[in-house]
Amino acid sequence: MHVESGDGFTVFNSVRNIGLGTSLSFNVGIYLSPDAVITMDDIKIGSRYVNMLEPVGSPYPYPSESSLDMEVLVGSDVPAGTYYIGAIAAPGSIFYEPDKDNNVLVGNQVQVTKPKCVADADCDDNLFCNGVETCAADGACRAGTPVSCADDGLFCTGSEVCIESIRGCGSTGNPCSDNVTCDEGMDQCGSLCGNGVCDPGETYSICPVDCINGTDGVTCTSCQAVGAVINGPVRLLLRKDR
Repeated sequence: MHVESGDGFTVFNSVRNIGLGTSLSFNVGIYLSPDAVITMDDIKIGSRYVNMLEPVGSPYPYPSESSLDMEVLVGSDVPAGTYYIGAIAAPGSIFYEPDKDNNVLVGNQVQVTKPKCVADADCDDNLFCNGVETCAADGACRAGTPVSCADDGLFCTGSEVCIESIRGCGSTGNPCSDNVTCDEGMDQCGSLCGNGVCDPGETYSICPVDCINGTDGVTCTSCQAVGAVINGPVRLLLRKDR
């Protein structure tokens, strides 16, 4: 059997009271399942109401069996694939029954396909970050190209990613743990600035407190020589020879 998502079809189902007492009213749910185990977690495509059923052979006026050809609907959001059709009598019931396993029945299989598209709009999944879907000449939808976000060149803003909620690109934020300084100049979490050493990559503009004492022209190319003034007034120290 074949059906397109968004279309309906007819399912025959029948329930019978094989117990000893009159049943309460209940619903029968019809489901699509990717496997032969039918549960309430599967895709529900229809439901019907069943009034009280008397036990088989009962002289009372209520029937002991209820049968119906019922129309069910496969939602347009149901993925394409092969499914089992199943029914559950009184799904989710909290009332005692000696055997609830016989409340579930698995039936035939059905092949669900997506309808052919006519325009690109037919393929739109309303998601931004996975790109723009298009309709191909054969009537099949083609996936879009995921949005690629440009790197802002900054370490402390984190990675640049596509964010669905804003339908655009944004940064993941500070990559460092709480109470850990993010050092943009060194591209690292936890700054070495202030340790009194001209570490590789440090410059006077990044860490003047360390670079003022640096003399290594290889690892600290912008460091000032010992004794240079960073800022503030110039102080002259005079020494009187004896």
